[in-house]
Amino acid sequence: SGATVLPGDTVTWIGPGLKSANRASASAGDSETPLMRSAYAEPPTLMVVGSNEIGKCDYGKIQAFAASPRPLTYRWGCRSHPALNSNFSTEASDTLTMDGPALQSQTTYEITVVAESFLGGVSDEYIHSITVLDAPPPLLSIQMPPAPYV
Repeated sequence: SGATVLPGDTVTWIGPGLKSANRASASAGDSETPLMRSAYAEPPTLMVVGSNEIGKCDYGKIQAFAASPRPLTYRWGCRSHPALNSNFSTEASDTLTMDGPALQSQTTYEITVVAESFLGGVSDEYIHSITVLDAPPPLLSIQMPPAPYV
């Protein structure tokens, strides 16, 4: 998760070197303090982008984004297909790739994702629908003039 200390870890305070800045108090003794989880962990705000349609021979890619100072853990699932839900439950990265040939044609899959911070903040569940078509969907390309753009 990227943090050097996490909730549940123990911090050892070395007392003789710990004094108040104005030296008004005496040195503390050595002590250990367990780090507690925050009473309120700010949930990440999740945004998801990806294809809504793929062809039977294509690959679909869905990517989740959330602003966080530390890496997030993602939990993926599929509401409409129990076997895919089981397969996706092992994914923890921000990107999910779906293999079109392994999916049923003319079917819409409801893909779910939530993001969790190292402090336990959990985003709202996001649902992304993707339909597998017999033929590849049309692609749109936009030709832009060269920069600078005004």
